[in-house]
Amino acid sequence: MGYLETDSYEMKWTDLAGHAMLCTGAWNPDLQSNEEVGEWQREKEARQIARSLPSDLVFLAMNNPRAAFWPVHKRLEGDAWFQSPDKLLVERVIEIIHAKKSTASNLN
Repeated sequence: MGYLETDSYEMKWTDLAGHAMLCTGAWNPDLQSNEEVGEWQREKEARQIARSLPSDLVFLAMNNPRAAFWPVHKRLEGDAWFQSPDKLLVERVIEIIHAKKSTASNLN
């Protein structure tokens, strides 16, 4: 149909794909995947949160990531019932903090 080109090494979208992906809501007007943009935003937010968490939550996330989920989740909740953090965001914050511990212990 002309939306995808292939050669012996790769597949790539043609110019026809942009309009179709915009119409379906898969891409934004900058022709970026909405899913990828959301993942980049979540990663940026998670790194910012990980840098600003109180030391007790950082310690918990470093030493017991599983037990840290609900305390970190609670810390990120807003005042209104609908201001609940994304599960993937909480998990990524904990992963970032725990990875710092793993990296630090490998350097010693």
